[in-house]
Amino acid sequence: MTDTYIEKHDREIINKTLQQFSDFLDLQKKRLEADPLNLISQKKIMEQLHITAPTLYEWEKMGLKKFKAPEGRKVWYLKEDVLAFLEEGGK
Repeated sequence: MTDTYIEKHDREIINKTLQQFSDFLDLQKKRLEADPLNLISQKKIMEQLHITAPTLYEWEKMGLKKFKAPEGRKVWYLKEDVLAFLEEGGK
């Protein structure tokens, strides 16, 4: 009887974990579909991180890569690059 309970309990935990993982993957898929390039604008990054343009310029000098269309003025950053930059402390 104990073995059956443990097996049932283990299956429940496994099923719950699989469902959570499936939900996570669905969320990531929706995010990717909504923003396939995974970019954030200069304006948006300043708003979300509460930083100024000079701070962002300093980050660029420290290695944060920016993207800009050849004739455009708007600057974009890859979200992964920003997160990696912040995790590494600007190194």
